[in-house]
Amino acid sequence: MSSLTSTFDECRKQPDGETLAKMRDHYFTDAIMNEKDCDSAGSINIPNTGAIHAIKQKKEREKHAKYLTTALKILNDRLDALEDKLVDRYGEYFAAHFAIDHLDDETYKHIMAIQDDEERRQEFAKALNEGLDNGTIDADAFDDKPEFKEWLEVRKEKELNITSQKVENSNSIDIKPNTEGGFDALFSK
Repeated sequence: MSSLTSTFDECRKQPDGETLAKMRDHYFTDAIMNEKDCDSAGSINIPNTGAIHAIKQKKEREKHAKYLTTALKILNDRLDALEDKLVDRYGEYFAAHFAIDHLDDETYKHIMAIQDDEERRQEFAKALNEGLDNGTIDADAFDDKPEFKEWLEVRKEKELNITSQKVENSNSIDIKPNTEGGFDALFSK
């Protein structure tokens, strides 16, 4: 057999570029699905290991977002139950009744001008919590009303949870590889 024939036979046994690309894609898909940490799978070097890392990060962000959403739902349910209890005990404007003795007149009037009951309660809770945090309201001011103190704590926790969700959402960037503008989305933040 001539050297040309043996070279031809050798080249014929090697897969073409399209077949190699398909094999690489299959190995890459396997690496993603099985969450392999290695840079190569099946002795084929996978140059897209950054994509595997990005997919893992996306899964972690989704898991954290699901946790925050669940926590917010639990807080909302707890808050609704507390507010129902406070409305039954002190009336519809319980937040205003408690806040009048602890907030300055200007802040109180500004909050009372809010038409929406839910938003007004939220602003009263925010103002009272700020006063407790900065010391303008005595820390023991609500010791005789534990359900009101609990309501303030739950409102504060809800605000922190919502802030965490907003920060989480603003930090997440969805990069769509192989699309026009994918890199623009990455570097625009």
